[in-house]
Amino acid sequence: MGNFRPIYHLLFCCLFFLCACAAPLPNGTPITNVTPSSTSTPHPLSPTPTLIPTQPTATATSASTPTRTHTPTQTQTPTQTATPTQTPTQTMTPTPEGTVRFTVSVVSELTGKPVVGAQVRLQGDGYNRSRTSESDGTAQFPDVKTNGVYTLTVALAGFVGISETVAGSALFEPLRVALLDSVTVEITRVNIHIRTGPAPAFGSLGLATPGDNYRIIGQNRAGDWLLIDADFPVNAWIARIDGSMQFAGDLDALPIIEQ
Repeated sequence: MGNFRPIYHLLFCCLFFLCACAAPLPNGTPITNVTPSSTSTPHPLSPTPTLIPTQPTATATSASTPTRTHTPTQTQTPTQTATPTQTPTQTMTPTPEGTVRFTVSVVSELTGKPVVGAQVRLQGDGYNRSRTSESDGTAQFPDVKTNGVYTLTVALAGFVGISETVAGSALFEPLRVALLDSVTVEITRVNIHIRTGPAPAFGSLGLATPGDNYRIIGQNRAGDWLLIDADFPVNAWIARIDGSMQFAGDLDALPIIEQ
């Protein structure tokens, strides 16, 4: 029996402890928490957050103000002024004092075009030179005395040559010389109508009879009608009839006249 006393004491203590725990605390305060015998300090439990539904809040969107883009000011480019091209001044060959460079311009009286290859001679007062007209029809004579008197002659096959006197102020300016074309025709056998155009349908101005001579100043493209220099106020044409007329000069050199 003596061996069971410790056990009885332990059971008694446990029962007492249980009764003490079940007894109400003073002031009726219930036991809400049992402090464990451990020395560690428990951390209080964090309360579980209650989710409160959030009402969507309409956020007013402010109208975006357009950003003004700075436009760079255009810098005006100065206009470049074109520099005029200087035309080189033709260097004139100096001439002795009291002399000039005399220029003769040879053209056809019929067409007004320059005559190339004409033989041009200037002589007088100890001066005697000959030149051939160039592509522009000119012939130049340097060192011509301004107080001299000269004879000018111009000749070329197919043209009537000329001879004239030049002196004084005529030497200071280019002299234009018009040569007469020297292609001629002589009517030898029959009478030929002179007409206003290169065809039988044109009106008749009269007749060219045997023995008549005319200077021919042109021809039609076919070469079968000839334009003659006659005393009429309009163009005068005769038909070319080989065997009934005789020619002098180069017919192929005649200009073509369209009518």
